[in-house]
Amino acid sequence: MEKEAVQLVWSGVVVIHCSLVGGTPGTPTCYFLVPRNGYLGMHTTTVMNTFGAIVKKEIEEPQLWFSYESQPIPWHIPMGVILDRIAARKHIYDPLSLLPLTITAHFSNFPQDKICKFKDPAAVTAYYGHTIKSAISVMYGNHDQVYGRLSPRSYTQVTDCMSHNDPEGFVTTTVKLKNIAGRPLTKYPVSLHVDGVSSYLAVGAEEAQKLTLGGFLRTFVPSLYEALTDEEVKSNEMGQHMVYIQSTRPVLSTPFEWLCENLCCADHFLHVVVHKGPAQKELTV
Repeated sequence: MEKEAVQLVWSGVVVIHCSLVGGTPGTPTCYFLVPRNGYLGMHTTTVMNTFGAIVKKEIEEPQLWFSYESQPIPWHIPMGVILDRIAARKHIYDPLSLLPLTITAHFSNFPQDKICKFKDPAAVTAYYGHTIKSAISVMYGNHDQVYGRLSPRSYTQVTDCMSHNDPEGFVTTTVKLKNIAGRPLTKYPVSLHVDGVSSYLAVGAEEAQKLTLGGFLRTFVPSLYEALTDEEVKSNEMGQHMVYIQSTRPVLSTPFEWLCENLCCADHFLHVVVHKGPAQKELTV
């Protein structure tokens, strides 16, 4: 891993401005920070402290969820990826221009047909652990032989590095996982988000060494990129569609292996957000 790239990715936070659905001009709002590699569901204390007393007077069994412009926000996706998905949907060139991200808190009418429920922050942590195991299974094979051999302290460090934006903890645990595995990884786990629809891929390590970002897109997003020529997949252009990785817009010639090694999220997946059409150079809302 290149230290500067990892530090840059892990230093980022998403500034949230949250209001209560149906609130009046006198209803308070709140601001809070979510690490780019963190999950919205792990940072609900401020929201509950701000709206809890109001909600308990009206709703017997409140179930918290969030929306952006009336669209439910999936809690199981890293916050930085959510920001990139919103920017892609709105055809915005720079996702950071959306900050502070204005979202709405709901405590009823949970859209269970669109997003999964989570009981509390502990449930989000458990989901994160499950995602890590899935990534390790892709990278090294049986996750029990790798993740299951971590010491209790190392396991705690795995979850803490995500919730506390700790790049050094992430690098340390990544090295430990590689040492425990005792062999090079065979595949890279990738989460591909195309026009708001997510899918999971496993890209062979040898294949990743040969691919550029353009080559990856031509192979795995043929509906938008199959017409790319061999010269274009190695060009220093961004292409005609929007591609975001960690709120950056890499050129097509970027080595795919480098992206997997340096711009993956805390869940060890490289999240690639793709949306049809060009981005606006300026934010217009």
